[in-house]
Amino acid sequence: MNDVWVLATHKEARCFNVFYVVVVNCASAYEGETSCSLQRCEPDETGRFNLGDQTTRRFVWRRKSASGGDCIAESGETRSQLGEEIARKTEQCNCPTCTSPPGPPSGPPLPSDMLNEYYVQDYTLVPSDDSRPLLCARGMTPTGNFSCKLFDRYFAVFETPYPTCQNSTCKAPPDVASLENFATWDVNALAP
Repeated sequence: MNDVWVLATHKEARCFNVFYVVVVNCASAYEGETSCSLQRCEPDETGRFNLGDQTTRRFVWRRKSASGGDCIAESGETRSQLGEEIARKTEQCNCPTCTSPPGPPSGPPLPSDMLNEYYVQDYTLVPSDDSRPLLCARGMTPTGNFSCKLFDRYFAVFETPYPTCQNSTCKAPPDVASLENFATWDVNALAP
């Protein structure tokens, strides 16, 4: 007796002749994205870097209709008033990474006098607040490293301006007079 029979008449249906009873239960949704609990990536108890936690709440945003049902909170209690909390969830914020290496096409030109411009192509998926070395040509000294810095909740970018390669020749001999136990060398002394 539970059989259902369908007759395909291929006649046009006239929806305006049909009366629908709409039962609307209360509606709830998670609030918009909230910020993470940390401002920079830090290691957790397992050593994984993250931006802390993000807690969002689910709340009633539309009251139930006259014949609709209440929202049910995690505790099992009914909720139907606008703004009432239904649930909370806490998620860990992953540490953003620099997904593109320094230099074009996503960044400004690389510094001149680098060892080459190809090794930086391996500088992808670098965690924010981490750095990678600038390798300079012979006779040049880097002023720093390429630093990956937090851009927003999801992305990090290499900090600009990039470090540069500077001439590493000494402008003057180092001052050794104040160093203890440093033997002086006399260029005019005779060799033994």
